[in-house]
Amino acid sequence: MEQVTALALAFGQDITPGRLRLYAHDLSDLGAESLSRAFTRARLELKYFPQIAELRDLASAPRPEERDEVEAQAAFRP
Repeated sequence: MEQVTALALAFGQDITPGRLRLYAHDLSDLGAESLSRAFTRARLELKYFPQIAELRDLASAPRPEERDEVEAQAAFRP
């Protein structure tokens, strides 16, 4: 809940207690590391307050530079 509140502040958004509970509930199955990645990426990469589905995507998807590295390593595997 703290990270959602901080994200709302970063984007200059008001967040109601009900919306805060909804975000917390719908993201509760993600681990602390994934959530931290999602909130950090949202603050740095997005231009608007993200929806729950966007945060879930940010939590699971590698950053573009990480994806390029993984693809490059895969290209050299036999």
